[in-house]
Amino acid sequence: MSERFNYTNIPMTVSAMTQVKNWGVRDIHQKLSHLIDYTADKATNAGWIVPAKEQRIGHFIGMTRPELIPLHAISILRSENIYISPRGAGLRISPHVFNTTANVDRLFHVLEKL
Repeated sequence: MSERFNYTNIPMTVSAMTQVKNWGVRDIHQKLSHLIDYTADKATNAGWIVPAKEQRIGHFIGMTRPELIPLHAISILRSENIYISPRGAGLRISPHVFNTTANVDRLFHVLEKL
C-alpha cells in the first residue's frame, strides 16, 4: 500500500541478520531472560508488582505499583536517558542485548526518587 522499495535498507537488514546469527538466538534469549529475571527481583524488592516467572517471557516485563505512577515519571526517566514505555498504570521494560544489570540498577535508583 503505497510503500516504496528502499535499496538502502538491504545492506542494513543483511548486517542485522548476520549479527543475530553470529550472536545466536539462544544466547540472545538467555541474556535477555537474565536481565528480565534481575529486573523482576529488583522490582519485587522495591514494592512493584510483576508477573510470576512462569507467567512471563524472556524479553520484556510489565510492572505496576500499588499506587499510581506519577504523571511526570516518564519525563524524569527520559531526562536520565532511560527509555521505557508507560503501559496504563504500569511500565514496560524491554532490555536490549547491550543493556546490563547496572542499567537496571540505575533504572531503579531513579524510580526510587519518584
